[in-house]
Amino acid sequence: MSRVERRTGTVGVIMLDVDWLKVVNDDYGHEAGDRLLRVVAGVLDAVVPDDATVCRLGGDEFGVLLVDSDLVEADRVAGFIRAGLAACAPVHDTVVSASIGTAASHGPGSVQAALHDADRDIYRHKAARGRSRSRPRSHDPPGTSGDRRANRCSVGSGYGVQQPGCSVEGDRASAQ
Repeated sequence: MSRVERRTGTVGVIMLDVDWLKVVNDDYGHEAGDRLLRVVAGVLDAVVPDDATVCRLGGDEFGVLLVDSDLVEADRVAGFIRAGLAACAPVHDTVVSASIGTAASHGPGSVQAALHDADRDIYRHKAARGRSRSRPRSHDPPGTSGDRRANRCSVGSGYGVQQPGCSVEGDRASAQ
């Protein structure tokens, strides 16, 4: 992080907490959970700018550092991530989604503080969303929480069938 801070004055930060990973792991095994993580990583690869740094922070968390960026840009890229996840086919009947937080550093030495702020933003969004204890399923009836499947696509070969409105090339996916 200090190398990033030396290169730039500000850094946009995005943190993602993959929804339902523990439940997918518990219900379907760790191979299924790994598949969910690969789908999320594929979306990040497809929509995050090439000069950004993307990493898995551990467990169900990913982080994105956007060099020479600000909160507006971090929010814009987070919107692309949300759209990309919404375009993915369910993994083991579970809608692919993540709680996403954004922040920006405000000068040298503040990337760690921005990561903390983005993490707090995740929990603010979770509280505002009022996520229930039951996960949205791909077979939920129209009008329920799982009814976000109209433009789903899969990421990478073997991850399901491509749906209209999506583009899949290799391990990259994008919503059109």
